[in-house]
Amino acid sequence: VSSEKPSMCIGSATQLFSGHQTCKGCYKDLFAGRYNYCNGSYAGATKTGCNWSGGAGCTFPAERNVSPAQCQKKCADEPGCNYFTTYYGYICNLYLMDSCKLESSGAPGVVSELVPCPSPEPSASPTVIASAEPSQVSSEKPSMCIGSATQLFSGHQTCKGCYKDLFAGRYNYCNGSYAGATKTGCNWSGGAGCTFPAERNVSPAQCQKKCADEPGCNYFTTYYGYICNLYLMDSCKLESSGAPGVVSELVPCPSPEPSASPTVIASAEPSQVSSEKPS
Repeated sequence: VSSEKPSMCIGSATQLFSGHQTCKGCYKDLFAGRYNYCNGSYAGATKTGCNWSGGAGCTFPAERNVSPAQCQKKCADEPGCNYFTTYYGYICNLYLMDSCKLESSGAPGVVSELVPCPSPEPSASPTVIASAEPSQVSSEKPSMCIGSATQLFSGHQTCKGCYKDLFAGRYNYCNGSYAGATKTGCNWSGGAGCTFPAERNVSPAQCQKKCADEPGCNYFTTYYGYICNLYLMDSCKLESSGAPGVVSELVPCPSPEPSASPTVIASAEPSQVSSEKPS
């Protein structure tokens, strides 16, 4: 069995922390155009051979306007990158470490971990997948892939419109005033059937899961690593917020192409299954 880590699913990441902390150790600083702390001083570093800051073969052209989604893609493409931190929606650091030990940082950022592709279970016999006729395909939105989200923005902005405020225990702005809201029937703030027990310690990963479970939720914003707002809007128009947060969009599961007849997938016999990890 190969000792290499499985390839990463581009577009799939889990937020670990939002605030004045980041991972400790070797990282690729895209804004400065150099590798930092990749001289072998940190155990668990997946890159060595550089000076404390830069060095021969450890500098590159700076990239000073990298979105969170682009940062995530760059981490997936960078050998040994398992974590990334974004600042202000345009600064990107890629952490070349096999684990993330948080330490203080000088600016509020968002620390995320790449999620490896799931390994399919081998089956002993062929599997028949019955595809629906095109006329039978559901018109509903596909279900959300829990654990899959794309960061849109990090800083003092959030989505505009109807949202579920878990910290306060109520729905806000869900009275039909905002076009594109996927929930109505509430007052401007709360109202009959529009309040619930407050949840005041929700991690970014839990916030993402709650959005996937909430009907009509397509976006979520996290603050300070424990405050969670779920946005019940069909699009996200950014507006100013009073605190630095991270705005993310759920990524829907890919829809299989319908076929006119059932598809047979021939599975290998158990003794013939490859011992290598799938990408």
